[in-house]
Amino acid sequence: VRPAATEEWNSLLSYGFSHAVVDRWSASMPGLNELQLRAINEFGVLDGKSLLVVAPTSSGKTMIGELAAVREAEAGSHAIMLLPMRPLVNDKYDYFTSMYGDHLTIVRATGEHADQVGAIYSGQFDLALLTYEKFLNIVTGSPWVLRGVSLVVVDEAQNISDPSRGSN
Repeated sequence: VRPAATEEWNSLLSYGFSHAVVDRWSASMPGLNELQLRAINEFGVLDGKSLLVVAPTSSGKTMIGELAAVREAEAGSHAIMLLPMRPLVNDKYDYFTSMYGDHLTIVRATGEHADQVGAIYSGQFDLALLTYEKFLNIVTGSPWVLRGVSLVVVDEAQNISDPSRGSN
């Protein structure tokens, strides 16, 4: 039986996170907040449970997705994080690459010429960041890509039903 996660980042070591990742979180963020602790301890987000998080802006929802994605990637699985806009994908790519790029393979696909779609098709990634539309395009044309994916995080899910976004 694993002890419950606490505000302290080191409490996540029992969930399989590497010391390198926990040390980086400790150096850049004060600790886990109440929402994140509830997602872990009460709703099992780091134990493979599905979870829909609805909370105010800046409450730590995206970090819950990041925790789950990094956990899967460090366990040797593939994780995908979907974001609503290219600039958000590019910002997250820069952040994830600087934070985890020395030991996780981070790729992105937004529909731009610099996309790393080949790595997604060949499964040569630990964590892939995509726009909703690019993800839809990839999985409808090549559904087998999902075979190696253990987690999909949808950030800003309320944007999926926005009628101004591509085909729904």
